[in-house]
Amino acid sequence: MNPNQSNIVNFFTGRSILITGASGFIGKALVYKLLTICPEIGEIFILVRDKRGLNCEQRLTKILENKCFDEIRSTDCDRLNKVKSISGDISIDGLGISDDQLKLLQENVSVIIHSAATVKFNEKLRQAVNINLVGTRRMIKLAHSLTKLKAFVHVSTSYSNCDLETIENKIYPQKIDPQQLIDCTNWMSDDMINDILPKLLDKRPNTYTLTKALAETLIASESDNLPIAIIRPSIVTPSHREPGQGWADNLNNVVGISQTISVGVTRVMIADSTKAVDMIPVDMVVNMILAIVWHLSDNCDQINSDQHHYCNKRPPMVFNCTSGQQNPCTAGEAFDRFVKSIRDYPDSTAIRSPSLHLTTNQWINNSIVIVDQYIPSLILDIIFTLIGKKPKMVKTCKKINSMLEPFEFFNTRDWTFDTTTMVELFNSLNKVDQKLFNFDVKSIDWSDYIGTVIIGLRQFTSSNGNYNLDEARKRMERTIKLERILEIILILMAGLLIYKLIF
Repeated sequence: MNPNQSNIVNFFTGRSILITGASGFIGKALVYKLLTICPEIGEIFILVRDKRGLNCEQRLTKILENKCFDEIRSTDCDRLNKVKSISGDISIDGLGISDDQLKLLQENVSVIIHSAATVKFNEKLRQAVNINLVGTRRMIKLAHSLTKLKAFVHVSTSYSNCDLETIENKIYPQKIDPQQLIDCTNWMSDDMINDILPKLLDKRPNTYTLTKALAETLIASESDNLPIAIIRPSIVTPSHREPGQGWADNLNNVVGISQTISVGVTRVMIADSTKAVDMIPVDMVVNMILAIVWHLSDNCDQINSDQHHYCNKRPPMVFNCTSGQQNPCTAGEAFDRFVKSIRDYPDSTAIRSPSLHLTTNQWINNSIVIVDQYIPSLILDIIFTLIGKKPKMVKTCKKINSMLEPFEFFNTRDWTFDTTTMVELFNSLNKVDQKLFNFDVKSIDWSDYIGTVIIGLRQFTSSNGNYNLDEARKRMERTIKLERILEIILILMAGLLIYKLIF
């Protein structure tokens, strides 16, 4: 495979880009991909805000310490020097960028990938509006000042229009005007916002999906002639191939749920086993983003080769980035495989053997939570107290159940995502680019992939240091034996209690 025959690699040669959200899951994967597959890229500027006592340079260092960059550090450490931090914050007017750094961007950047957002489902509306909505406006304003701009890709979500059953590759009109909502959050008190929030959300479950939809509307009205496109990934999951099978940098969504199943705390979940779990590996999202960048620029060059203004006079291109229509996987199939893989690669800190029951019945869910989660957690806390350890299981159980609650809306519904533009884009790539930047979801074997997710969970996100499979399996065997003994004791105690009550 010769990268020199890649249209996408050649496009990025000598070109400088700006990425927001580089400290996030998609952002790290983007930086990794560009550094590895596009070695002659110019500079990769990342917008980074000061956080938790670390300035932007210190945060850049921390980002590049992630395990996904291990191979680059060991083989070509100097390549990491292409990544430059720009001190800024999308939640601040003017992005908080100094005049000197703004000039640096204006003179060099020709591609913007905007992936920064607050992804908390139930973020306070004022905060979600400022980051997801106004933050996008601030990025559009910056884009208008970049005279070399060839492409701007905005990372949205396929669930931005989750109030609909069928989602096409277009921007939908919203019942709420973005500017009116911005104005309201500027003067309303928190109590007033909370009072009107249910009406604002309407059929949406949270502020995340609402503000991401309105950001798309804002792009449609304010991007003017910018070469801009919107990508809508579904549930972004650990990598399929790069930077390593099953790589993830956090315990969000599928990874977080898998971890709570791994340690034996989560035993039941509200989900319809027949509904599709629309997963999309992070590396396929990244590959598609980079293909969209090339596609935008290629179209712009063809249409506007003898002009000196932006070519995008039509509505922004929209790409649903999902798997459910081309390669569906149901919740029942997915979580059965997750549990099997967890048993094959057990967590060395597990307190119970892994098990999971899916139900759409709230009463059944609550009953199992009480009997198979809270009561065992209470017993374990009593044991911890007796041996001088801090009781924490009931508290942990409550925290995890609270974490799972926002997913119920998505676990019990099906959507039809039109992936026409996704397929057309992939088919427009030459054979080399289809290999180097693969986002053909039909190539995913979900059973094998889910197994790599669990292996990746142990390898990349485990906090237990070096994972030893043999020791973990032996520990799990002991845990299962202890669990069976406790079950027998509880059954005998229950039988004795019933006997005394009757006789």
